[in-house]
Amino acid sequence: MKNKLFVQRFIAAITLSLVMCTNAPVVSASNQPQTQAERISHVYNTGNPTLTDIWVDAVNGNDSNNGATPATAFRTLTAAWNSIPTTNPLSQGRRINLQPGTYTESMIPNYWEDRYGTFDAPIFIRGNGSSRGDVVLQGTVNMYNVHYAYFENLSIVFNGDNFHCELCDHILLRNMVMNAGAQQAQETIKINQSQYIYIENSDISGAYDNAIDFVAVQYGHILNNRIHNAGDWCAYAKGGSAYLRVEANIIYDCGTGGFTAGQGTGFQFMSPPWIQYEAYDIKVVNNVIHDTEGAGLGVNGGYDILMAYNTMYRVGSRDHVIEVVFGMRSCDGQPGDPGRERCQQYLNQGGWGTTVVDNGSNAVNIPNRNVFIYNNIVYNPAGYQSLWQHFAIYDSRANPAGTNAPNPARTDTNLNIRGNVIWNGGAGMPLGIEGNSDACIASNPTCNETQLRADNAINTVEPLLVNPSAGDFHINGAWASSINTYAIPDFVWDIGSVPAGNNSNAIPVDFNGIARVSTNPPGAFYGSGASTIFSDISADYWAWPWIERLYNAGITGGCNSSPLMYCPEASVTRAQMAIFILRGMHGSAYVPPTATGAVFGDVPAGAFAADWIEQLAAEGVTAGCGGGNYCPDASITRAQMAIFLLRGEHGSTYTPPPATGTVFSDVPLGSFADAWIEQLADEGVTSGCGGGNYCPNANVTRAEMAVFLVRVFGLP
Repeated sequence: MKNKLFVQRFIAAITLSLVMCTNAPVVSASNQPQTQAERISHVYNTGNPTLTDIWVDAVNGNDSNNGATPATAFRTLTAAWNSIPTTNPLSQGRRINLQPGTYTESMIPNYWEDRYGTFDAPIFIRGNGSSRGDVVLQGTVNMYNVHYAYFENLSIVFNGDNFHCELCDHILLRNMVMNAGAQQAQETIKINQSQYIYIENSDISGAYDNAIDFVAVQYGHILNNRIHNAGDWCAYAKGGSAYLRVEANIIYDCGTGGFTAGQGTGFQFMSPPWIQYEAYDIKVVNNVIHDTEGAGLGVNGGYDILMAYNTMYRVGSRDHVIEVVFGMRSCDGQPGDPGRERCQQYLNQGGWGTTVVDNGSNAVNIPNRNVFIYNNIVYNPAGYQSLWQHFAIYDSRANPAGTNAPNPARTDTNLNIRGNVIWNGGAGMPLGIEGNSDACIASNPTCNETQLRADNAINTVEPLLVNPSAGDFHINGAWASSINTYAIPDFVWDIGSVPAGNNSNAIPVDFNGIARVSTNPPGAFYGSGASTIFSDISADYWAWPWIERLYNAGITGGCNSSPLMYCPEASVTRAQMAIFILRGMHGSAYVPPTATGAVFGDVPAGAFAADWIEQLAAEGVTAGCGGGNYCPDASITRAQMAIFLLRGEHGSTYTPPPATGTVFSDVPLGSFADAWIEQLADEGVTSGCGGGNYCPNANVTRAEMAVFLVRVFGLP
C-alpha cells in the first residue's frame, strides 16, 4: 500500500516541491545552528523557535473549542492538525500539546499531509505527560510531504504499522514508544524517499518484517534506541539511503539479523542521484546487538560503510555472524504499472538497475566498496553458535548487459575486517571464505584468510562480559588488554555522481558517552563494568556515565584526591555552582580574573571560589541571593539551578518562553522559576524527579549536577 501511494502521488509532490522552492528556506545539515552537544553526540538540535501552542485533551476537550489554552482544548488530534495551514511554509511554529490520555484511531488524522514547517517555525507534536506512556495514540501516523515535524514524549501502540512517512523532510522522533504488538506490523517505522530523519531515545518493536525500514533516506541518525521484536532485520537502510549514523542502540530479538546497510530495492523507488549503491556513508557504531537468528551486522550493496565498536551477543544461529554480500535491484511490478517508467529514466541517468519484470533470478547484483568492520566483539557463549561459518562474503557475480552495474560485481573491494574479537563455536568453525573462487582470496591485499586470522582474535580469546543475560554488556576483567585493536582510517570519497559523505571515521565516545582515549578495547563500551574512575562510584550507579564524562571533560576533580572520590550524594553549594557553570561555559582550562572582594558582602577577596563567583556575576548569570550577598555556602535548589544552567547556556539576556503550569504538578503557573524549569524540560535536560514532579525546592546533589552539566553543555 505504501509504495503504491508513493507512485500515485510522486508527480504531484514533485510539482508542489518545485512551486515551494521559491518560498521555502533551505536549511541543510551544514548551515543549521548547532550546539556543542550536537557536535559531540549528534543529537538533533531543534533550535529555540517561537511557537503557538495548540492544546488537545482526549478526556475534557471539545473540537468546537479553539485549542488555544488547556481550558479550551480540542478533543482530537485531527482538529489540531487541521488547524495548521497547508499552502506555504509556516512563519510561526506550532506546538500541539497532547494532554495525558488515550487517543483512539478515530481521533487521529487518516493522512498527515502537506504541512510545511521550517527550522525557525517547526511543528511539534508533544505528549504533555511526565512520561511517554502518559499519552497513547492507538492508530497509524501516515505522513506525506511534511516538513519539520517533531514528535516527542508519547507512545503509539497499535497492532499494525505505527509510523510511515513519504517525501518528508526533517522529521524527529524523540522519546517515543512505538509498539506494533506481536509482530503485527509490516514495518513499525517505514520512511520512504525522505531526508533528515532523526530517531532518538525511543523503543521500537513489533513488526513481522522490519522494526525500522528506510528506503531512499538521506541524512539523519538512529541514536540511543531499543529496536527489537521483528521477523526480518531489526533495521535497515537501503534503496540509496545515505549519510546516516546508527549509534548507541540496543538491537535484539530479530530474525534475519540486527542491522544492515543496503538490501534489495525496486529501482523506481530510489531517488536521484543516489541510484547506484544501496547505501552510502552509513556509520554503525557503539551498538549492542543480541539474540538475532541471522547476522548481527550486514552490508548488502554499500559504499563507504563503517561498522565499528559494536558488541554482538548470541547472533547468527541460523547462518553466520557478519555478512558482506550483494544488494539486489529489480524494477518492481508489471509493465504499465504507475511509476515503472522511472526505471528507464534512472538508467538513462546512469543508475544501476533494470526495466524487466523480476522473475526471481534476473535482478541486478549491487556490489560493495570501502567497507570497514573494525574493533567489534562477537560473543556466542557455550551452547550457542552460528550454523555454518563466521562470515558470509560472496564471490563475484555477472550482471546483465544494459544495467550500468559493474560487471562482474564484487563484494570485497577494499573490504577491511580488523581488530574484531569473535568467539563463535569451536576451532573448526570456518571463516566462510575457504572455498571462495575470487572473494577474499590470497591475492586480495585487504581481505584474505591469513590477514583475517592475523588481524582479528577469532576463537582465540573468549570475551567475558559483566552480565549479558541481564543486559550488562560491559567488559569484565582484563582480557581485552590482550586484544590488538586498530585505528580506523578515514574514507576517501572517490565517486562524483552523488554529494560527498563524511569521510571522518572518528568515534570519540563509547555507548555511554565516555571519551575513548589511550588504549581502546573492542566493543561498545570503553569503560569496564568492573572498574571506575572514582572509588565511591560503581559502574551500576545511576549517574556513573555522566560523572565520568564530567571528570574526563576536566570540569571536576572530585571531592577527595586520595582515594579519588566524587561524593555523589552531597549537595552542591552556590560557590561550587559558580565553578561548574563557568567551566561548562568556557572549558576546563578557563581561569577567571582575580576577585576584588567588592562585589558581594559575603565573598571577600581570597574566599573559596571568590574569583569564580565574581566572574559569574560579571557575565550576568547571577545577581546574588539578595541584600548584596551571594550566600556561597548555601545549597542550591533545583529551581535555582534551572536559572543558572539556562543563563550559562544561552547568555545573560536569555528569557525562556512563558510557563504553562502543566509540565510538572509541583511547578504551578506563577511559582518561582516556573518558566526556567519548563524550558529545562523542553530542552530534554530533565524529566523531573519522578511521579510527574520536579521537586523545585530540593537541593541539587553532585550526581544530579553531573547529568545537568553534561546535557546542557554537551560535554564529551
